[in-house]
Amino acid sequence: GYYSTDGSTFTQIGSAVTLPSMAATQDAGVIHTAHSTTAGSAAFSKLQIVTSPWRAYGSIPAAVSQSQGVTSLTSAGIDTWETTALHDDEYSAAYQPAAAGTSSTVTVHVDSQDNTNAWGKAGLMLRNNIAAAGSSAGYASLSVTPSNGVTLEWDSDSDGYVDKSTTKTGRSAPVWLRLVRSGTSVTGSYSVDGTAWTTVGTATLTGANSSLDAGTFFTAHAPAPGTASFSQFSIN
Repeated sequence: GYYSTDGSTFTQIGSAVTLPSMAATQDAGVIHTAHSTTAGSAAFSKLQIVTSPWRAYGSIPAAVSQSQGVTSLTSAGIDTWETTALHDDEYSAAYQPAAAGTSSTVTVHVDSQDNTNAWGKAGLMLRNNIAAAGSSAGYASLSVTPSNGVTLEWDSDSDGYVDKSTTKTGRSAPVWLRLVRSGTSVTGSYSVDGTAWTTVGTATLTGANSSLDAGTFFTAHAPAPGTASFSQFSIN
């Protein structure tokens, strides 16, 4: 057990304990007891339940959870996009560090996505460091939107922001998404059945490590939060 006053630096409480008769999968959550006959209350936020080898990240406040094979991301987020005037890279993510080598296929099913904005994005991300929004290179993403189809975006100049894109319209969640990496080339595709795939486009990674973080991400493209849910994530 650990505690923290800032969410970054944690202090361990005692030492690790052994739980007898512990199941492979356990319930997990928050509790409150008043230790009194008088009722009381406690308030909680930012609960995260993420199983190894996953990690959770939010460049903005976010809730990240996993249950029975489904990963849910809840957050707001301005966008993930760069123009001359804008430098936006706000998202929540559940990812596996350094999991996608130079020849990798990353696949996920986007089960659902709240319609927070026509350009809200839920999908896959590849990056040197997903937990370094606004700075990490080797950056590409493939996402589905509520109203604008499936879009492949990438960082063309290694400045840590996606600034190039190509889009296929006419598709929203639920949908399968796939990123195939071959060296510095990444091809994005989508599928309605997980068998027949439609190519969205191909991007060139800049400043990419030989092994990239790979995972799911969500940005609401709105000041109010929404939720996207994913299942059947795989890296081959």
